[in-house]
Amino acid sequence: MSCRRNILFLLSDQHRADAMGCAGHPVVKTPHLDRLAAEGTRFENCYCATPVCQPSRVSLATGRFPHSTGTSTNGEGYLHPDTPMISHAFHDAGYRTALLGKLHLRHGALAGDPACADWLRRAGYDDFMPIHGKAFSCIYDEPEFDDYLKYLKTTGKLKAFRQDYRQRSFGWKFPEVRPRPKGYAAPSVLSPEEHQDGFITRRTCEWIERLDDSRPFFCWVNWGGPHDPWDAPGEFGTMYDPADMPAPLDDDLSGAPEKLRKHSAKYMTGMPPEAWRAVKSQYFGSISFIDNGIGKILAALERRRMLNNTVIVYASDHGEMLFDHRMLTKWVMYEASAQVPLIVRVPRESGRCVNTPVSLLDLAPTLLDLAGIDLSAMPVLHGKSVLQTLQGRRQPNNRPIFCEMDHTKMVRHGTWKYSTDPDFEVDQLFNLETDPRELDNLARRRDHMHLVDDFRHQLLNWMIKTQNVPMPRGIAGEG
Repeated sequence: MSCRRNILFLLSDQHRADAMGCAGHPVVKTPHLDRLAAEGTRFENCYCATPVCQPSRVSLATGRFPHSTGTSTNGEGYLHPDTPMISHAFHDAGYRTALLGKLHLRHGALAGDPACADWLRRAGYDDFMPIHGKAFSCIYDEPEFDDYLKYLKTTGKLKAFRQDYRQRSFGWKFPEVRPRPKGYAAPSVLSPEEHQDGFITRRTCEWIERLDDSRPFFCWVNWGGPHDPWDAPGEFGTMYDPADMPAPLDDDLSGAPEKLRKHSAKYMTGMPPEAWRAVKSQYFGSISFIDNGIGKILAALERRRMLNNTVIVYASDHGEMLFDHRMLTKWVMYEASAQVPLIVRVPRESGRCVNTPVSLLDLAPTLLDLAGIDLSAMPVLHGKSVLQTLQGRRQPNNRPIFCEMDHTKMVRHGTWKYSTDPDFEVDQLFNLETDPRELDNLARRRDHMHLVDDFRHQLLNWMIKTQNVPMPRGIAGEG
């Protein structure tokens, strides 16, 4: 058995930071995430690089901000397989590398087809099972490549699944179906075993069970939930009574930029008044379902006697507004959208909760440090290693933490949070210590203009310093 640490990176999709038992949520049950937090380090104030799926995942893979990767929104950019990535670093260091579940790294091929397989091999992965995320798994007519869709076809559930999802989300794309009401949320038509997230958990456990432990592994697991459609399966679909759901944070957005009021109207116009109850109950059920899957993966590691030599990271690519500030999904810089859970369990280093703000981009250098891989394996890294924090030796530096969503830029520094956009007629400035709900925009107040000016300079300097793009692998240094 290898004495080097294994790295297991568990990533969900659209899990807001406060929706965990260990984060103090009054409703959501997450016993296995709570266990990871008790045995590891939970970062209370972690921000994604961008609050949208594809660019956030590209940033995680490369360790760079979206304006450096060229991917700033979904469906944009092309991540070349020779771009230096964390998978290359681990593969070159002798690790067995795997990517399982939702892919969503734009690469010019459907998940699972031969061109995709070639891309993943060039990206440094030995093993892979890429599938489409929840929102797009119902679009393709034939499950030719996607392992999950092929599985549903063998079970005879593919037709029912497609009909359900097309009614929930894609009525505009499929005029032959009758869309369900806006804000529709209900248990899945599939069982927990048939649901996509259950399938990903099962395949991950199978990969662990047959793993050759003569060398360490780096495995990146990607669930599709709790991203909408809101469809927790089986007992998880009825786990939370809609009548017991806590009310969302109300905000008339009177002090917000017009762009955000339009964003709110996009989701809320035509939304039934009580839709939030069903949506929340299904969203929380989906989180508990993923948590249940984490428990199964921990059990698989224990059966293989690997748990005590495996670093386990849990995070999400971005958050979910969940009707707070009269908004749904993500795309904005409010805490519910830009903050994410981050738990890092290092064997024999446990029981810490860190309040200092950090970034998901800190993960790449931290994981390299944990594996003893020189940071030069990834020539451009925009984050900072928090290894010493995980070892209890020091807190992270109280540095500015940045986030961007296309033209919208945000900086969190200490208790202050500032965001700006060329289309904002008024910027946003919040003191999160006195106003954690982000209701009192201070950007227009005379006595805060010096802070606005300072944050604008910080953003400009950050953009300039992080615009660098590394040479593809195999090109740097050639004459």
